[in-house]
Amino acid sequence: MLHVLANFRQLQASSLASRCTYLLRHTRNIADKSDQERPFDEETLDRTTAHAGLSDADVRRVQDVVGAALRKRRAAAEPYVKAHRKYRASAPYKKLVRAFELAEVQKKGKLVRSELWDAYTNARYRLGSELPSLLSEKAWALLWRSQDSIPSNPGLRATRLRLLAADREKAGFTTTFAERIAKVEALFNKGHREEALQQWSDEHNEPTEEGDGFRAEHLSLGIRLYQKIGDWDRTKALLEELYKNNSEYDLKVMDEFIAVHSGRLVGHEEIWELYTWVKSVLNDRMSLAQRESLFGIFHARGFPVHAVTVLEDMIRHEQFGDWTAETARLMLDRISILYAACTDTDQVNEVSLTALSFLPLEYSLVLFKRWLHEIVVRGQTRASTKIVELMYERGLIPRTYHLNLLLMCLWRSNNGTMHSQAEAIALQMLGARRRTLKHGKRTGRQRSSREEREEDMPAKASSYTGSDQTPSTQNENTGPIDADTSAIRKAMSKKIEPFFEKRQVPPADPKTLAQLLQYYTKASRLFDAQQLMEYLDDVEREAEDGPAFLAESSLLDAKVYYYITVGRDEEVWHDIMNMSPGMGMARYNASVYYRLWSDLRNARHIQEHDTSRPDPRALLAHMIEWHQTTHPSERVRISKRFITLATRYTDLPYLVATCFRQGSDLSGALVAMHVLHKHFGLAPTPRMLKALFNQLVALALPTATAEDRRENSRRGGRWGYTMVKMLRLYHNLLLQRVQSTEFAPRTSVIDLEFNPPLEAGGSSLRVFNHAESTLDTLSELIRFIMVRMYDRSDVEKMIEQAKADIGVPDMSTGDVDALHVR
Repeated sequence: MLHVLANFRQLQASSLASRCTYLLRHTRNIADKSDQERPFDEETLDRTTAHAGLSDADVRRVQDVVGAALRKRRAAAEPYVKAHRKYRASAPYKKLVRAFELAEVQKKGKLVRSELWDAYTNARYRLGSELPSLLSEKAWALLWRSQDSIPSNPGLRATRLRLLAADREKAGFTTTFAERIAKVEALFNKGHREEALQQWSDEHNEPTEEGDGFRAEHLSLGIRLYQKIGDWDRTKALLEELYKNNSEYDLKVMDEFIAVHSGRLVGHEEIWELYTWVKSVLNDRMSLAQRESLFGIFHARGFPVHAVTVLEDMIRHEQFGDWTAETARLMLDRISILYAACTDTDQVNEVSLTALSFLPLEYSLVLFKRWLHEIVVRGQTRASTKIVELMYERGLIPRTYHLNLLLMCLWRSNNGTMHSQAEAIALQMLGARRRTLKHGKRTGRQRSSREEREEDMPAKASSYTGSDQTPSTQNENTGPIDADTSAIRKAMSKKIEPFFEKRQVPPADPKTLAQLLQYYTKASRLFDAQQLMEYLDDVEREAEDGPAFLAESSLLDAKVYYYITVGRDEEVWHDIMNMSPGMGMARYNASVYYRLWSDLRNARHIQEHDTSRPDPRALLAHMIEWHQTTHPSERVRISKRFITLATRYTDLPYLVATCFRQGSDLSGALVAMHVLHKHFGLAPTPRMLKALFNQLVALALPTATAEDRRENSRRGGRWGYTMVKMLRLYHNLLLQRVQSTEFAPRTSVIDLEFNPPLEAGGSSLRVFNHAESTLDTLSELIRFIMVRMYDRSDVEKMIEQAKADIGVPDMSTGDVDALHVR
C-alpha cells in the first residue's frame, strides 16, 4: 500500500480522476497480496488515503473496493468443512469436499443436487452428529441452495430442507428466513396443519422488523398451504396480495392448486376461473415468462385446451413480436406437444381449432398435417374425413401428404366401403398426376400410345359421402388403366362426393401409389396390381422424373411385396443382391428387409437347399452395408421401424435366428445376435431365444429324428430332459453375471449403452445391462456346445470366419472366448 501511495504522490499534478483510477487499479492487487505482506486495517487505510489527498467520496470508494476484495478472499480461503485432523483422511470427508467443490462450480443441476446430498448424509452417518457444526456458512449456503431447487418433487424438497434446518438449529446457527419457511411447510406436510397455519399467520400478521411476513416467498408459502386445504377465498386474497406488489413473480404458485383440482370433475371450471381471475388481476402486466410457466403447468397437469389458450394469449398480446418462421415453428412444436397430452379426440380437435384461430393462414397447412396425423394415429376415420372437408371449406387445397394420411386411415379400417372410397381417392389423384405430366413436364415430347389412350379417361371412383353408403357398382377385376368398355367408363366418370365434387385434387406421389399397390396385392386383386405396375414401368421409361419418382422407399417396399406375392421373388433377390454399394442402397427401408427375411425363412422352411436365394450371412452383410449408407439420423428411425413391425407381425431377431437354424449355422447365429443389437438396437426376444435353444438341443441330440423329437417333447422324454438341462445351464451362467455385477447407484453418471474399458486404478462400477448380459450368456452357452463338437481353436476360427462373411471382423461377440469356456 505504501508503495502504491509513493507512486501516487508523483501524480499530484494530475487530475483527481487519474489519481483515483490509479489507486483503484492497484487496491485489488493489494488485497490479493495482503496475506504475504503486512495486513492493514481500516485505520491504516484512512490514514494513507488522507495523505493521498482524496475526498470523502473517493475514500469511501476505495474502502468499498478493498473491503470487497478482502471479504472475497477470506470467503474463498474458508474451508467447507472445519474437520479435525483425524477426519481429513477419511473417504466420506473427501467425498463431501469434492461434492462441495462441484456444487461451487456448476451451481445447479440434478447431478450436483444428488451427489451433494448423498455425500452429506453419508458423512453425517460416518463422522457423527457433530458434522453440522463443522460446516462453514459457505458450505451451508451451497447445501441449502442445491436442495431448494428440486422442481419436480415438492415433498422431497420439503423433507430435505426440514432436515437441514434441524441440523443447523442443533449446530447453533441462527435460523434464516428460508429455514423458517421450510420448517413451517415441513410441519404442515407432517400432518400438523393447524399448528403450521397458525405459525404462518402469526408471522404474516406480526411481521418482523425486516418485513418477512409480506415477502413474496412468505406469501407463496401461504398460497400453497391454503390451496392444499381447499380454502379458495383465502387463496385468491393471498394471490391478489402477492401480485399487487410482485407482478413479475413466478406463477408456479398456481401449480399446487391445479394439482389438487386436476382429478376432480369440477376441476376444469375452477382452474379456468383461476386463470381468468389471474389475467384480470395482472391485466397486461403478465410477462412472457409467466405465461410460459402457465403453459407448462397446464400441459403437465393434463389440461391441453387451457394450454393452447395461453398460447393464444401470447400471440394476441404480441409477446413474441412479429411473426417469423421461427415463431411459427415454436408455436407448431408446442401444439404437437399438446397433442401428446390429449386423452381423447375431442381434446385434439379443440386444441387444433383454437390454434387455427390465431395462426396465420400460410401456416395452416402444416397445422392441418399434424392434426390429421394425430387423428390417423388414434384411428379415427370419421374425424380424419371431416378434417379434409374442413380444409376445403376454409378455401385450402389439401396437399398430397394430407390425402395420403387420409388414405392410410381409410385402408387401415376393416370397412369395405371405406376401402372402396380410399381406392377412388387414390385413382383420382393418379389421374391428376397424369394430367400434370401431360400439360407440364412432357411438353415438346411425343406422347406414348398409352398416354393417347388415357387422354380423356377420368379416374375410376365410387360415390363418397363420408358415411357407410353402398359404393357404386364396379368390376373388381377392372384396373385403373383398363377402360375399353363403356360400363367401366361410366363407373369411372362418377365424382367423389361431397368434398371432392368439382374441387381440385393434388397429384399422386410415390407414397400414394405404394398404398394403392399394397391394397391391390393384399386384396388379391393381382390384375389391378399388374396394370398399376405397367403404369410404373411407363413412368420409369418415359417420365423425366421417373428414376427419382420410383426410388422412393415406400414404393420399393410395395413392389417387393407384390413380386414376392406373385412368385417373382427371384427377380427381387437378383436385383437387391447385385446392387452396387453406395447411396443407391439407401432407397430401401426396414420393411423391405423385413419382407426379405420373412421370404427367406419361408423358402428355406420348404426347401432347405434352395440355391436361388442367398445365404443368411450374405443377406445380413447386405443389410449392414445398407445400414451404413443411411444417414445417422435415419438409423434411429430404422430401429423404431423394426420394433413397430415386431409388434404387428413377427420380430426380426426371431426371423434371423430361424434362418440360421434352418441352415445349422450356429456360429453365424451367434454373430447375428450381436449384429442386430449393436447395429440395429434390437435386443434378444423370447421367440429368438426359443429358436436358438431348439437349435442347441437338436445339436445335442444329433441321432434323434424329427418324429423322435416331436414324440419326446410330448412325453417329456430325452428331448425335454435335454431342454431342461440347457435352460438350467443358461440360468446358472446368467446368474453368475448378475452376481458379479456391481450395481451403480442412481446418482452416478454412467453410459447405459456402452461400458468403456476401465482405466488402471479406476472404479469397477458398471451398470447391469440386461440385453448385454443376455447376449454374453448366450454367446458363452453356444461356445459351450460348440467346444464339445469341435476343437476350441477351430470354434474361434469358425466364429471369426462368420464375422468376416457378415462384414464385422472387429466386432466383439461376448466376454468369454472358446479358449476360456469351462
